[in-house]
Amino acid sequence: MDGAADLPGAPGLLITGNVMVHGEALTGPADVVLDAAAPLEPFTQWATAAKSGGGAVWMQINHPGRQIQAGMPGVVWGPSAVGVDLGKHNSRSGRPVAMTPERIEATVARFAVTAVRAEAAGFDGVEIHAAHGYLLSQFLYPLVNRRTDAWGGPLENRARMLLDVVRAVRAAVSPSFAVAVELSSATNDAAWPAEPTPPPAPTRPTP
Repeated sequence: MDGAADLPGAPGLLITGNVMVHGEALTGPADVVLDAAAPLEPFTQWATAAKSGGGAVWMQINHPGRQIQAGMPGVVWGPSAVGVDLGKHNSRSGRPVAMTPERIEATVARFAVTAVRAEAAGFDGVEIHAAHGYLLSQFLYPLVNRRTDAWGGPLENRARMLLDVVRAVRAAVSPSFAVAVELSSATNDAAWPAEPTPPPAPTRPTP
């Protein structure tokens, strides 16, 4: 890449922290939101500054789901009505309600809107946040997702919302706009259903 990115130490890619897709679902009062109603100019300035060294910048887009401080205005949603277990500090976290199919579909659409607006602001891609206990990872996690409908039960169902988000975002942005997903490398392995261990490969007898 020509320009300042060729200088030693210049970043080739920057990825922002959380940008929320739903203005009524914020982890705390200082969250950044890019929804249909947000002014675009601050994000345009952000993208311009981030790319001033010659590299690219992606926006990490997210919905907190149940991970919302108690007392925050707006909504506290999750795949099921299962709150964050903070032990004696449980009162610090909002109590979630299970999302209806209509709320799930509306949230999928919000991710696509945010991605489109990120591209319009000059970002080069988005990273869909499906890790660290936020909404999309909550759907993946069987101890939190206790649904018995199309979004619960087997992994294929628990991953449905994430895959729908990826497809909606990919269809809404230009082909050159990057679409990535962040996943946690491990989440309390004991909580996941055990997968069958494949049998060992046959070996030839030693002559």
